This record gives sequence, C-alpha cells and structure tokens, in this order.
Amino acid sequence: STYFYYTYANTVISGQKYVSPNGGKLWHGFTISPGYRYFMDGCNTGLSTYVLPAAALANYKNNRTFQHYSAYGGTDNALPGHDELILNSGSYYLAFTNTQSIKKPAVYLMERWKSIPRPTGGQISIDGSVQWQTSGSRIDIRAAKISNNTASGKSGSLRLRVWASRVPYTGTSITGYVMGTRSLKPLPGGYFYTGIYGYVGFKRPPRGTYYTFITVEEYTNSGWMLRDYTNFDGLTRF
Repeated sequence: STYFYYTYANTVISGQKYVSPNGGKLWHGFTISPGYRYFMDGCNTGLSTYVLPAAALANYKNNRTFQHYSAYGGTDNALPGHDELILNSGSYYLAFTNTQSIKKPAVYLMERWKSIPRPTGGQISIDGSVQWQTSGSRIDIRAAKISNNTASGKSGSLRLRVWASRVPYTGTSITGYVMGTRSLKPLPGGYFYTGIYGYVGFKRPPRGTYYTFITVEEYTNSGWMLRDYTNFDGLTRF
C-alpha cells in the first residue's frame, strides 16, 4: 500500500509592498494546480485582505460587488495568516485594499508543496496508534508498535521523538522543537516492540500554536537517521 507525503516545490508568489491610501488596491495572481498543497502567510497594518477567483478581479478593481473567499480574508493585521488554501484548480488573486488615509505595507508569501507517494513498510516503521500527553515537566510518549521490517541483522539504537512545528511535517528536513525523546534498544530484523509508553522529560516549545508529530530514528555510522513519522491531527497551543 502507499500513502502520500509532501515536499517543498516552490514559492508561488511573494511581495513586500505599500498600498496607496484612500481606497488603494494591490493584487497578485496565482494558480492552483492538482497534486500540490498551498500555504499562505504574511501580515499587514490595517488593510482589508481578500482571496478571489480570477473572474472577480474586474469587479474588485472597479469597486463593484465581487466574489471572495471569506475563510482566507478579513481586516486582521495577521492576514494573510498561516493558512492552507483549499481551493479547486484554477486562477485566483490575493488582493489588498487600503481604506486608511496613509499608505500601508503588505507582506505576503505563498508556497506550494508537492504530493509524493511513499511506500509503507520501510526498514524501521511506526505501526498502529501513537499518542503523547504532558504532565508538568514530563511527557508520556506512546506507540502501539515499532517494527524492524528487514529479514535479518539488527538495527542500531532507536529513539522516538515528539516534535512541535509551525508547519505540517512532510518527511524532509525538520524545523521545530523536540518536546521529548524515548530511547529504545536495537531491534533484530523481523521483530517489533509493542505497547511502548511512559514518561520522559518534557521541553515546552515557545508560546504559540503548533502542529505536532512523532518520529522514529535509528543510530547509524552517519548519525541519527529518520526512519518513519506520523503527524498528529489538529493544532496544539502551548
């Protein structure tokens, strides 16, 4: 069987620009294509922010009623905030309107990430459910099953690590904070650990909202190598 993970493809649009006062407008077009995930981030200082379909641009430019996607817009200074754009394939615009009496800056960035089929059942794999929970300065790291899927030999030392990251993890380089690490002894080929649980030291990430995920890593002659991972659902605020 296969499942998908995602790797950074390219920056779709970006900008750091001022928007003219008294109804000034700024817009930047982009295209949504199948097989990618699109993430938007940025900020402003008093602008109205919109994501609109390409067909609505003329009405927007001419101060007529126009269609836009309220889930990705508003008057919050944190917009365009850290959002994943869930839109059908097609052409769109990110737009800003300045109703203030002085020019205002807008900063924005949109990335797309490519979906890649990843075969399950690697050398070392996480199988079954995983969980974590904290209690004071400790974190309980739980895994139903960790398997060595090779036919013979023995793995290096293993470790489970729970991470907090500002962006969803996609299987490439990790940018985030390790909240806890559980060490496991080397595992012979064809064997597995089950019912892993217990508290270890917890390191709280800086205040904010994070995606969390768990990795299993193996120690090799080249150092610690990522073997498998699982993302947890939703966001966690610390």
